[in-house]
Amino acid sequence: MVAPTAVEVAKQWRLEALVRDFSLRELPSNAVIVRAHVLYKIKADDHNTCRIAAMGDQLPPSLASDTFAAVVGKGPKVLAIAAMQAHCQLNSPVPMYLLLPGNLPHPLAGRYLIIQHAIYGLRESNRLFNLEMTRVITDVASFVPTHGDSQLFVKTDLLNSGLKFIASVTVDDVLILSNSASMRQELLDALAARFGPLTVNLESAMHTGVEFTRLSSRGVLFTQDRAIGKAASVVGVSHLRFVQLPGDGALFSKLVGEECVPVDSAVFSSHMGKLFQFCKTHHEIRLVVSYLCSFNVSSLEGHYRRAIHLLRYLASTPGMGCLFFCAG
Repeated sequence: MVAPTAVEVAKQWRLEALVRDFSLRELPSNAVIVRAHVLYKIKADDHNTCRIAAMGDQLPPSLASDTFAAVVGKGPKVLAIAAMQAHCQLNSPVPMYLLLPGNLPHPLAGRYLIIQHAIYGLRESNRLFNLEMTRVITDVASFVPTHGDSQLFVKTDLLNSGLKFIASVTVDDVLILSNSASMRQELLDALAARFGPLTVNLESAMHTGVEFTRLSSRGVLFTQDRAIGKAASVVGVSHLRFVQLPGDGALFSKLVGEECVPVDSAVFSSHMGKLFQFCKTHHEIRLVVSYLCSFNVSSLEGHYRRAIHLLRYLASTPGMGCLFFCAG
């Protein structure tokens, strides 16, 4: 994890979100110190990432409510911090310093860094980034926000109304739908000029666990193979034989015998939460998932077996998903 840590610190330094390092005795008397923690994540494409986040929940209540976003939960839930690396100017009434963990695999471990821009864990980060992203897309790239969704932008070629571009912004991801290569490049250039090098994949990509693949037939295939494979591995069904249908004739039948033994509702509902997410690309499982979710509070062994069967079915059908095709 040393490399991702070095990359993250270098990025923050380059963007001037964190600048200059100090020891405790070098700080001014009115300094506000916020501790940092480091979030490591192995992403679906197998590369490691690192995020340095401010621990706003450890500040005095007045400062926490005015300036910082409290950390959501502990352990895995800490990844749900509702703040984004904004790369935008932070207007704070007091000088703020971020204390990096002493065991961080980096030369700046245990040092205090001035916070100049929004970073993970700061209350206003999400708003600042949203404002700046909107400014770049509308003012620089000349897109128009839609009335129904402020983060959905459109642009039409002035000389050819048949050439259009639709951009959907989700935090720091921009999902694009376009038949104009020139408008696409205009947006990419505008974003790169403001935020630096972009990660662009025009053939295949992944967003919130959904994989997008452009086919030679000009269609776009939506799948969740990696997320399904990971779930099957965690639950422990990857080695089992394939199944061909999401349910059998006994799916809605009355439970008997050992199928009536109660199971942990928390475990069952967690498993159903995974299956519910897979409905995005597997519409054929919606009926089964809806039926089984009705037993989240009072789940029995028979319900759990059917949920396991459904996961086995999904793991048995890689490459299946939603296909969208434009005949134009």
